[in-house]
Amino acid sequence: MPDIILKTILPCAGILVILFCIGAYFFKYGATLKDSIQQFKMFGADLRISIITVFVLIGLIFIFAGTYFNIVDTNAKLTKMLDEEKEKSKKYESQLIDFQSEIRTLKLSQNNTIDYYLDLDGITNLPNPNNLKVCYMVWGNEDKEIPLKCTAITQNNQQRLQVTISDLMPGMFITAMAVEELSTGRKWKISGFFPLSPSLKLIASN
Repeated sequence: MPDIILKTILPCAGILVILFCIGAYFFKYGATLKDSIQQFKMFGADLRISIITVFVLIGLIFIFAGTYFNIVDTNAKLTKMLDEEKEKSKKYESQLIDFQSEIRTLKLSQNNTIDYYLDLDGITNLPNPNNLKVCYMVWGNEDKEIPLKCTAITQNNQQRLQVTISDLMPGMFITAMAVEELSTGRKWKISGFFPLSPSLKLIASN
């Protein structure tokens, strides 16, 4: 209720007062008002002001006061809206960062790195990894040999050859993996397989 009085009724009352004063110059009721004088004595001064002038000043005060309260209220609403938009912006920015993190996590989950241990048929003494050329080919690009770095590791007190294949994608098919001993020219090869979906051959136990 106070907001309605300050923002609506007050300026409307001021306009009505001013219209009343203007009408005093065109209607009969103004004959008395125009000749009426209001006397003010303050601070040693004697002021004589027309009643119509007093009403006009009161009307202007009402209008300016109502306009001021409307401006203050509008400014407060705009400030509140701006703060709310900033909060929404921060919330959306936080959600965007979370979505980007989820996307990165999803991409990483789709790109896998797997270590493979190589058992070379007919080899009793582990060859020098620096003397081995290891590569593999993928489906759709069989003419391109992708080189692999071979390292010697110890597993269960046994020396083994290890290679690492990165950026494996679901459904990727390796058509072949080959190993060549550079000093002797001996070669080993494994046929195509799905690196992320290996096939296991089970042997009957009974």
